Amino acid sequence: MALFVKVICQFPGAYLPQLGMMALCCIAMTFVCLGMSAVFSSAERASLLSIYLVGFQLPLSGVVLALPDAAVWVLRPFINAYWSWAGYFTSMKDYQIYDAYRMGNIAWLPSEWGAAAMLGLHVATGAAMVFYGCRRKQWDA
Repeated sequence: MALFVKVICQFPGAYLPQLGMMALCCIAMTFVCLGMSAVFSSAERASLLSIYLVGFQLPLSGVVLALPDAAVWVLRPFINAYWSWAGYFTSMKDYQIYDAYRMGNIAWLPSEWGAAAMLGLHVATGAAMVFYGCRRKQWDA
């Protein structure tokens, strides 16, 4: 995906931070979905909720659709698409595309490290859910 964005869309910026954001986004969502699979009692319920979670990432991120301010601050910590987009976009801060966007949108954007830290928190949360779910199933057996 990062290669597609760099080659086809020709977004400027360094490869490593942008590739890192894309990878962290995928890893974080994988861990959270795996965590839900471990915590829920049925595979069907975990699968359905994972599909909903993945499907609503972009609309709830606030990147494409404008959300009310109250909803933004409530939902944003849980939406990994926002953190990945913000980290990727912040990696272009030395280029005019970033300046053009910021002229029209002065909303708060996290730094690349802040976005990576939040995605790391998503990974840790998913890993904790996996640990909890596996331990609970061992106790029940």
